[in-house]
Amino acid sequence: METWLAVLLGLTAFYIAILLWAAHKESERWTLMGPLLMLRTQAGKRTIDRMAKKRYWGIAADVFIALTVLSALLMVFLLVWQNTLFFTHTEAVRGDPPDLQDALAIPGVNPVIPVGYGLFALIVALVIHEGGHGILCRFANLNVKSLGLLFFIVPIGAFVEPDEEALQGATLREKLRMFSSGPGPNIVLGIACVLLFSQVMVPAIAPAHSGVALLNVNEGMPAADAGLEPGMFILNIEGEDVESIEGFQAALNVTYPDAAWSWNHQAGPASEDPDAAGEDRLIEIRYMHQGEEGTAHVEPVDRYLWYEENAPQANQEHFKNKPFLGVSPADEDRLQGIMDNLESPFEQQGLRGALFYLALPFINMQPFPSAFHDMFTVTGFFEGWGASFWILANTLYWLFWLNVILGTFNAIPMGPLDGGHMFRHSLHAWLRKRRGIRDSDLRVLAREDMAPTYVGRSAHIQDQLDDVDASVKFWNRFLGFSLLFLLLTPFVVPHFI
Repeated sequence: METWLAVLLGLTAFYIAILLWAAHKESERWTLMGPLLMLRTQAGKRTIDRMAKKRYWGIAADVFIALTVLSALLMVFLLVWQNTLFFTHTEAVRGDPPDLQDALAIPGVNPVIPVGYGLFALIVALVIHEGGHGILCRFANLNVKSLGLLFFIVPIGAFVEPDEEALQGATLREKLRMFSSGPGPNIVLGIACVLLFSQVMVPAIAPAHSGVALLNVNEGMPAADAGLEPGMFILNIEGEDVESIEGFQAALNVTYPDAAWSWNHQAGPASEDPDAAGEDRLIEIRYMHQGEEGTAHVEPVDRYLWYEENAPQANQEHFKNKPFLGVSPADEDRLQGIMDNLESPFEQQGLRGALFYLALPFINMQPFPSAFHDMFTVTGFFEGWGASFWILANTLYWLFWLNVILGTFNAIPMGPLDGGHMFRHSLHAWLRKRRGIRDSDLRVLAREDMAPTYVGRSAHIQDQLDDVDASVKFWNRFLGFSLLFLLLTPFVVPHFI
């Protein structure tokens, strides 16, 4: 049995035992929510109280409100835009439908999120998120009843439990500050980490060698069969020095002119010695890898014939009689272009630069693969850091990635998310103001069987308040179900188009 599977089964068995124990033990500390387990604690409240005394939290909280509102608008736009793509690019969607696990930002579940970096970044994001809620509660003099962790076999979340009655009676600004103080700090930390990553870490790396680097080597292709690997620099092909992608292809074409290539691969060998004919087809390639030179002998395939068999939609006429190794070459200009995209994504790609940064894990650019380490060398202040440089760079990236994902997702104005609470309370306050209901006309009613709510101090005010509650309930549900539909459509529609 695989070690990871044995550990998972052991943790699951232990978790089930804890659930059974908690189900039979009445305790305010342990609470079951279906298969989830909530652990409440008073630890950390003093730290939150001390931090909440800083005056700058008022300014920071207003910034958090603005960031959360902007993030909510951006997320709604992206959801609508994403769904339009499914009806304008139906062939591409049908051929490669999105997988639900790719949408879950959970290390170990989402295949692109590395467990080590992912867990560390997720824990930091959760602590920042819930710590922000707690600090702004205390800044507004709202009591924090408890802090805690949410478990599903392993910790999957954290929470701060405010005094709901006091929160309901707070001003709208205090409520918005409290709810936005979760997504806001996540987004701020994400921005800080991506600036450190792009403006400090990326400029410290440069191409490790002159020549043409191999970004990718396809398995089962001639280059891979000959022992070539991603990260190698091609220096010379059959005595011809190579310094650019054009030079790389030209050296291959000179080695095998069209007529000779056609003779070797289509008409069959004319030589009476088949072994000699086979040797003639080998190309000698000299390379540099990890500071050492080496030589490989590769037998190419016909590029046109290979594409015709494996990717006919991408085949082109000028591929005929051209040798093909099955590699993705990159010269110094292209390597510098990669650096420019990582350092200045907005300058290179405009607003799409942000999406490019988020997409790095899906194109195998995060964590930086070992081939990337081989193609680039660390310079300047970080020279001599070795593997520590790459670990720090990857850590900053994943702190950015998971904090931005967690923050912007929670800003969506739906359901139990922070953005949903902000939308509901803002709409309620706006409708009350339109009907002339003042805060002094209301009082907060708290009962054990329901959440605290407003009640009117007179029958007339209560009738108006009931209308406001009904309107808020309708629009909250309408928006929530609409956004839920937009979230789920990408995973459902492709199976029916």
